[in-house]
Amino acid sequence: MRPFAASMTILSGLLASALPAHAVRAENLLVNGDFRENTSSWSRLDLVSYSAGGAASPGSARITLPNRPEGSDAMLQCVAVEGYRLYDLSAAARLPEWPGHSGGVSLRLQWHADPGCQGPTLRGAPSLDFSYTEPAGWQVKERRRIPAPQAAVSALVVVIARSAGEEPYPIFVDDVVLRRSVEDEDFFIPTAASVRGAKGERFETDLWVHNPAPAERMFTLRSGATAARRPPSSFTSARSRRGTSPTSSRRCSVSATPRAPSSSPTTSEAGRCSSPRASSR
Repeated sequence: MRPFAASMTILSGLLASALPAHAVRAENLLVNGDFRENTSSWSRLDLVSYSAGGAASPGSARITLPNRPEGSDAMLQCVAVEGYRLYDLSAAARLPEWPGHSGGVSLRLQWHADPGCQGPTLRGAPSLDFSYTEPAGWQVKERRRIPAPQAAVSALVVVIARSAGEEPYPIFVDDVVLRRSVEDEDFFIPTAASVRGAKGERFETDLWVHNPAPAERMFTLRSGATAARRPPSSFTSARSRRGTSPTSSRRCSVSATPRAPSSSPTTSEAGRCSSPRASSR
């Protein structure tokens, strides 16, 4: 980075996609994932029934499975998806305390290249696994930003139950959700700085942007200047504080294939950026 003046410190920030708490999430792709309408819209075994109790609201699915330690597909639902997109999978489960018995339940996601989850499976995804914990109550788990293969057009959500014991073991499942991940939410984070020391030394950092998603992503890089004697805590408010020097902004993209860092960073390695535009903030 080049200093605007000898007494100035250069501050940079990155506007990048993330999942802040206030972000509005997409709708659930699964129909009746909260089981408010009995067990409709789910393909299921006869061992699956409706239960009035639920995790966040009334209604859940009760799986009463006989001795089957290896597990069995208990419930299925197929939904349409888009390839090269990110998805979140979440669910709640309750495994009661049952002396002499044990069990568990897993939720798996399978991608298909044909509509209606027909044809061979493209690949799977990491599962959500539940087992008995003390105290016995509802457990909630989630996996975020699961990448769909480029050829995926449908996904099968599979609920797999397992039990061990002389009598059937009851397992409760609720609030099963598959939704698109938040991909366009922006927030500001400090990323790099260049500081001129008291004896002429210069300290600086490099910015590398890594894209783990299976598709090209966009980010905005803003650079500005603040007084060198400002405390570090003033960094995050540099964008909105009045009286600071103008900032420059670049819109950049990062390819889906990460590049290994080198000793001489180039524009293409850090992402393709448009021409800077000045903006006072």
